Amino acid sequence: MEQIANDYDALVMALVLGITAPSEEDAIAVSAKAELAARSLTLGDVTRAKVEALLICGLDYEEEE
Repeated sequence: MEQIANDYDALVMALVLGITAPSEEDAIAVSAKAELAARSLTLGDVTRAKVEALLICGLDYEEEE
């Protein structure tokens, strides 16, 4: 199992878990952990983590205009 080394990695992992959660209840439980990890990151890092999580889950990322 991969070690979580920092808040960025924790955010990516929480986002992946939230995306792949089997129920809305599980996704909500993980979202609090994602918010906690995101607090110490810059907006750019949070955006990068979101894109990475989407790619890990095999989803496309479309940049907002």
